[in-house]
Amino acid sequence: MHAILRYFIRRLFYHIFYKIYSLISKKHQSLPSDVR
Repeated sequence: MHAILRYFIRRLFYHIFYKIYSLISKKHQSLPSDVR
């Protein structure tokens, strides 16, 4: 069960990080387009 909990926490963290990164990349349009 602990491994499942860690998996969900990691997935949630990556989701939040991706949202923040997408917001930053929208502000700075000069970033390369091949960066995920």
